[in-house]
Amino acid sequence: MISQRLIVRQQQVLKYLGYYNGKVDGVWSTKSGQAKIAFERSGKFNPGIPNNGMPFEMGKKLPEGLYFDKGLVAIQGIAVQDLPELQPELPVIEERVVSTEEDDDEDISSIPTQVYDPAVGGQRQLSRKERKKLLREQKGMSITETAHHPDGSKSTVSSNLAFSHIIDPEKLIAE
Repeated sequence: MISQRLIVRQQQVLKYLGYYNGKVDGVWSTKSGQAKIAFERSGKFNPGIPNNGMPFEMGKKLPEGLYFDKGLVAIQGIAVQDLPELQPELPVIEERVVSTEEDDDEDISSIPTQVYDPAVGGQRQLSRKERKKLLREQKGMSITETAHHPDGSKSTVSSNLAFSHIIDPEKLIAE
């Protein structure tokens, strides 16, 4: 999978060369592919090897005047990152809040007080700290992101992530 950063740079290069007139957004769309095919079919693609409109690949020959700089396609003598008309139209993440819901007043009544511990060969009492740890693992964490989009709008996304494993207090072994 090609990263969004690599696609953004390739769109910038194609736009600078006059083949791409879409948004520089890091998505290799039909428009991006058509621009690359137009460049491949022009007389200016030599000695590059056409690949039917797919993004440029590391290690492959590039057309004259293009080169790879730290893994990104670049144009000799041009700093595309300094040209305002070629800058990406990506949302900017304004804030990211991560919470693990740690609280001294957490209700741990849903967590068992005893577990089977093979180290002692039978049941043992769980400490308050162990019960709180189990409760936090069951709750997971929440992440909230606020993004500002180029058109001036905002969007907020919240996710509550649960841990991928199932916690079985019957199989808990003390740390």
